[in-house]
Amino acid sequence: MVGPEPFIAVGPHTIRELLRKEERAGRERHWQQILGMYHARLLMGGYDLKRFKVVITLPRNKFRLLVAFYIGHCRLKKHLFNMGLASFANCRFCVMEPETPEHLLMNCTAVCRRRIKALGSMFPNRDCIAHLAPSKILKFIYILGLDESL
Repeated sequence: MVGPEPFIAVGPHTIRELLRKEERAGRERHWQQILGMYHARLLMGGYDLKRFKVVITLPRNKFRLLVAFYIGHCRLKKHLFNMGLASFANCRFCVMEPETPEHLLMNCTAVCRRRIKALGSMFPNRDCIAHLAPSKILKFIYILGLDESL
């Protein structure tokens, strides 16, 4: 053995933990640098294993509904307008701003009471939205009656 004394070996658990940290940092870096996915990044924040386990065990119809809402590719007016399937993009509830997941979850004044009932906050901020349980977002979608139209 060549090197300074005393020799201290690095255990396999230490190496595994370093690799896990490096992998987590790389995944987060990739998520932040990838283009597009504005709504998904806003609603989900970063990678969360606990949320992933909850979402992946949802029944198929709830899973589809939640993912469509997360990515904004659903029957919300803004998306339909972008595809040429709606004549205007404004919100069906307040008719003030384009209807997007962000608008409904954070800014729409017409759904304040329903937002409080489902999410526990009248006007949640971005950090609050990123840490919401998927069940709360699903409850909000059901309260608004968007489950039939999404």
